[in-house]
Amino acid sequence: HSLEGKTIWITGGAGYLGSPITEALDKLCAKTVLFDLNGRAEAFVKEKGLTKTIAYSENVLDVDKVEGIVDRVCQEHGVPDGVAHLAYASASSGKKFEEITGESFTKTMAMALPATFVFARALADRMKARGHGSIVLYASMYGVVSPDVWMYKSEAANPIDYGVSKAGVIQMTKYMAVQYGHSNVRVNCVTPGAFPQTQHD
Repeated sequence: HSLEGKTIWITGGAGYLGSPITEALDKLCAKTVLFDLNGRAEAFVKEKGLTKTIAYSENVLDVDKVEGIVDRVCQEHGVPDGVAHLAYASASSGKKFEEITGESFTKTMAMALPATFVFARALADRMKARGHGSIVLYASMYGVVSPDVWMYKSEAANPIDYGVSKAGVIQMTKYMAVQYGHSNVRVNCVTPGAFPQTQHD
């Protein structure tokens, strides 16, 4: 299971969940390609002194641009051996169940799922042609279970459209695993549970 000599991509890798993964990849891989928004990737690489991580300020959730991003970065750094796709966007973050509109629900689906599908398929096709590869999509426990509003103070942090979109990622993973498994390309999904939003000494 060594990552020595491997090139791994990570999207959303400068965020709260992705940053420790990026730091670990920088130590374990020959090359890590980090995608995040608005200069965060470059700032993170500089702040942490990462020596084997290449930063890209790209929006991989833009369905009209994501395949072009994949093409360009593959030309510059080759087809990756593995990909961790953490990038995500929600139109209803912070809203309660009764506050979510049909428009915002639809917008979350449009932001979360089509670009993830195009991104993963584009990479899986290239990995298939090369003969091997691994893609790890990130969902959530709330793609499997519902937040219990009687146990928590609010469900606003995990609104219904978030859970539905993450359930979609889980099913997408299953479908793509069958689609590409015979070509030696693995597609798996991580469904994290709760983790603290602040760090303590």
